[in-house]
Amino acid sequence: MMRFNRNFEGVIFWVSAMLGTCSDSVDAKFSASLKCELLSYGLVISQRALDGIGSHFLENNYGYDNPNWVNESETVFPLPSEVILPNGIVSAVRIRQGSPFLIDSLDDKLFLFKNRIPVCRVSFPSRPKFYEKYTSDGVAMHRVGSLYGSNVLVFCLYNHCEFWEFGLQCAFCGINYTHSSMKTVELQKTPSQISEVVLEALRHDQIKLINTVSGSLLDHDKEIELHIQAAKAISSARGGRHFEGYTISMPPFHLKYLDLLYDAGVTRVKLNLEVFSEVKFNSICPGKARYGRDKFFKAFKYAVELFGEGNVYSNLIAGLEDLASLLEGFKFLCSLGVVPDAPAFHPDRGSILEKQRAPSPEVLLTAARSLAKHYHEYGFKPCLNQESSRSSLLWETYHHLV
Repeated sequence: MMRFNRNFEGVIFWVSAMLGTCSDSVDAKFSASLKCELLSYGLVISQRALDGIGSHFLENNYGYDNPNWVNESETVFPLPSEVILPNGIVSAVRIRQGSPFLIDSLDDKLFLFKNRIPVCRVSFPSRPKFYEKYTSDGVAMHRVGSLYGSNVLVFCLYNHCEFWEFGLQCAFCGINYTHSSMKTVELQKTPSQISEVVLEALRHDQIKLINTVSGSLLDHDKEIELHIQAAKAISSARGGRHFEGYTISMPPFHLKYLDLLYDAGVTRVKLNLEVFSEVKFNSICPGKARYGRDKFFKAFKYAVELFGEGNVYSNLIAGLEDLASLLEGFKFLCSLGVVPDAPAFHPDRGSILEKQRAPSPEVLLTAARSLAKHYHEYGFKPCLNQESSRSSLLWETYHHLV
């Protein structure tokens, strides 16, 4: 992805000799600040640093989006989905040519540079063993389930959103484009495939959470039914026990479908509003606007009564609306018993907003700090977990690291 002259090669050798295990000297607050900048500015990875991605280290299998911008004329190697910073802080990998950040390797050690100045040692997550296996119908398991970080298993049940067929897709979403261009996952996953992947992953990998997500169907009740079928398959693979994790879906037309989801073993649900400002919501999420912003709020209240306060989540994406509106949305959702999540906007290939810039570090910090205060006030915790929360700063601000 980038070539270096001999002078810069010399700098890398100097880094190896002088810094040694430099990550040991980096405190958690510094790592959290680095993550904030990486989410804003992206990074570049040298070709040699990609050695082992897809064999020893976890590759991005483009479960539903493609946040990486690489020159089409270059050979595109398998890319990692996350980088592990010192102190175990996990950040999403989003390739941006021209970023001040670079990951390069020397003697099997990875270093992060900023403006060609060495910053710290980093690493990539290990590739899970279940990625090497196949389902009984001959499908590679990494085409069925994806690993986030080190321990979150995610199933995108249907890699297609029907809003796209009518020009009503969310402006930040690239799910249909990603699937048609990358073809790295199965379009739709069957309950039996999901069950087999869960059994294999639990047998060989340290799985702590199991989440399901999907592209939206115009019939939102049927969309919930996909999650119900998946939840039953997951529960069956676990001997009938409920599982830690959550379902991400549009709210159903008939809210009683949430009861069926709960009965199938789901204990937490995420109904993503995405944007709080009504004007921005209507323009950025026209398909969801057809369902209705007020209906979202009714679904939140119903879900909180069913799943309990702190077990219902919703994305409000940092960088899609004015900061004042975003902060107002945090406060409002918390008052309903809903836990807001604030992932950083990233321009995905094939999305309407593919040319919009990611938010500044200042915006991300302000949003995350505000939300962390609400979390402590209401007794909430961020979704995902610290080992896998790659796209927001909520765990870092929750622990007062930034």
